[in-house]
This record gives sequence, structure tokens and C-alpha cells, in this order.
Amino acid sequence: MKKILIILILLVVAFAGLVVGGAITQGGKQFSDGRSADAGSGTNETSPSLTPADVRIGVLDPGEEPSAATLLLMKRLQALGYDTTVLSGQSASSESVRSQTTVRLKRDDEQLMLLLQRTAFVQSLFRKVIDTGQEQDIVLAAWNISDIRWDDMRSEADTLLAYAPDAVPVVVMNAGAPSGTAGEVAGAMAGVGYTQVTAENSETTVAEPAVVYYQRNYREVAKQVTTYLKQSGYASASYRYRYAQGAPIVVELGGPESE
Repeated sequence: MKKILIILILLVVAFAGLVVGGAITQGGKQFSDGRSADAGSGTNETSPSLTPADVRIGVLDPGEEPSAATLLLMKRLQALGYDTTVLSGQSASSESVRSQTTVRLKRDDEQLMLLLQRTAFVQSLFRKVIDTGQEQDIVLAAWNISDIRWDDMRSEADTLLAYAPDAVPVVVMNAGAPSGTAGEVAGAMAGVGYTQVTAENSETTVAEPAVVYYQRNYREVAKQVTTYLKQSGYASASYRYRYAQGAPIVVELGGPESE
């Protein structure tokens, strides 16, 4: 009987040794929630160690005045606790003109990205650029309304995705069309609801009869304006994204329609 007990004790001790050895082989500390960390490097927390109050964010905006979308994003970020600033008057950088969402970081810090994803963004697929010379910890160089976690500001964001014509500043530029054409088009657009429209003369000329340029987040408005122009005699009218312009929508009128 004693021999059997001794054998059982030895088996239990051997099994315990295998379990302990396996844990050591795996390395690091084991947590009840499945997390692990190297014993020599501290815990690898699943939550960011930073808080919004620790981070300064800049939002690039090309206009002379911040757009409604930029102002709403400012409001959202400030509500989250970030120190937020609009960055205007900057030349268009390569990442700003991309359609892909782009975040510019002062340092390559995973905690900054983790915090941004956990608090402000609904997705994590965006382009990251390191710029050690910038003042802010994070600069949102290119973003879309649909990227942001709006929460209780969702209704305001949805409104921006469906701009009413009278809520959008529009500039009609005469860029080679007959004298007075821009004024005529601007007047006609005001008559159908685009009450914030103005007419100006461009310093350059274009060969195309009508091109609608739009800032980021104004694509749907550009489509509506293009449709209106097509119905008003500009059959070849088209729309394109352009970062560096002072108004959300700029219509350039150039050469005549081809016969």
C-alpha cells in the first residue's frame, strides 16, 4: 500500500513539474483574461496608457475659415478631452491630397494610435506618417466623416453628409468662359437654393467647359452641382476632389461645349 502511495505522489509531483515547466517555456506573466507579457518588459496592456488629456491634436483644414465638418470634428474631439486645434494656411502636403485617411504622428508611438482608435475612430485602416517637426502629437491630415465615432453627435454628422444647398459656400470662377458667364451661372444657382454662391474671375484659364472641384467630405454636394450644370447646358460637366481651395465647392467655367 505504501508503495502505491509513493508512486501516486511521484506521479503528481512529475505532472506539476510539467505544468510549471510549460508556463516557463511560454515565458512571461499569465493573466486571467488571456493577456501575456514578457517578464522583463512589463505588462502589455490592452488599453492605452495615455488619456485624451495627454494628447494634442491638430486638424488640417484648407479653407480660410474652418468648414462645418472640421468644426464638428473639433467639437467631438474636445468633448472626448483632447487639446484640439485647427491647422489652416498650410500648403497641401502629399498625404493631405490623398483620398485615404491619413494620420500624422509626432513620434512613432503605438499608444497614440491605440488611444485614437479606442476613442475617436470607428476603423483602424488608415495611413500613418511620422513628422517629428510638428507641434501636435497627432495631426489629422486627411479624414472622412464616416471615419469618426460620433456617438451622441451622430445626427449632426448625418446632416453634414446630406448638405442642404443653402448650407454650402460655392464659388463660380470664370476661367475662360465669355465675360459675365460666371455671374449668370451663380445667379441661376442661387435661384435653386445655393444662396451662398459668389462669382469671381480666375487668374488662369481651363479648356473644359465646367469642372466642379470639392473639398473632402463635400463629394455628394459636388455630384448634385454637376447634375445641375448638366441640366443647364454643360453636358460634359464633371467633378473632382481638390484639397487646396478656399471654398467647399468651386466651379470653374472654361472653354465652350463641343458641338
